[in-house]
Amino acid sequence: MLKKLSIILLCITFVWQSNAKDNTTSLQDTLTTAQKITVDLASKKDLPDVLYTPPEKPQYWTKGIYNRISFSHVSFTNWAQGGNGSVSMSAYSDASLIYKKKNMEWENHATLAYGFVHAFGDIYKKNDDKLIIDSKWGYTVANKLNMSATYNFRTQFSKGYSYSGDDKTFVSNFLSPGYMTLGIGIDYKPAKTLSINFSPLTGSINIVNNKDLRVKYGNEEDQMIKTGFGSLLNLSYEERYENLKVKTKMSLFSDYLDNPQNIRVVWDLSAEYVINKFFSISLITNFLYDDRIMIANDDGVEAPRIQFKENFGFSFTYTLGQYKKKK
Repeated sequence: MLKKLSIILLCITFVWQSNAKDNTTSLQDTLTTAQKITVDLASKKDLPDVLYTPPEKPQYWTKGIYNRISFSHVSFTNWAQGGNGSVSMSAYSDASLIYKKKNMEWENHATLAYGFVHAFGDIYKKNDDKLIIDSKWGYTVANKLNMSATYNFRTQFSKGYSYSGDDKTFVSNFLSPGYMTLGIGIDYKPAKTLSINFSPLTGSINIVNNKDLRVKYGNEEDQMIKTGFGSLLNLSYEERYENLKVKTKMSLFSDYLDNPQNIRVVWDLSAEYVINKFFSISLITNFLYDDRIMIANDDGVEAPRIQFKENFGFSFTYTLGQYKKKK
């Protein structure tokens, strides 16, 4: 209706300006037959709608959560060879929050994991427990090269014990230990799946809140926080081969102030075979060496030792939001 009225008004204005003789002459008297027909046709004609889609606002933030629950169960009934039934379960979650605008990118990840194993007739025992926060800021200065700042925090949620027969020994807790690093350097990405980050200026903090555990993790008895300063090299790689996803990350740290020749190593590797959208089979390994951590052997002799953990299981997985894996 508004379109028709607008056309009529435009026609009337044009005709009025071109044919009106004086202010007392009526509009109807000034219209010729052809002009009347034109106005009548214009009032009946519909104009096509003009489709206009406003441009979308740029989205600088992406966020999402990847979740995985793994479980296994073993039971025996009249089994001649003997055995002990058990059930185990572990949960893993990786939440991401990423900001990207022009040459700047800020990537944040929070990794949480907790698991237990219960052998029938025995107590529940923890087999996985970690809380990790990673943050990396980068600004592109050349092709595939960024100036960067990295932050990492690692600890666990609950008490941990080592077991020998029926005896158990308290060995860890929340912030006992806790590790924190903050470094400045460069980030080189020769491929989308590979990242090499070198931070020659890296500060480290070793936190041991429990007094009884401080010496075990490299602090003095009266020293809750021990600081360090050194260089950090992070290597991360992630690739997918059809249904197989492989991801690995290695961190190498040398403390300029405390035996710099002793490199502290943290190496995580995961391989996941995707069965369908929700189910997969996963293998996760963790390798750790830290010369500050004292571990006793079977004879009770304490010394720095290589630590290794392996977890294999059938998993249920799902994602929320725009999850982006760490690079």
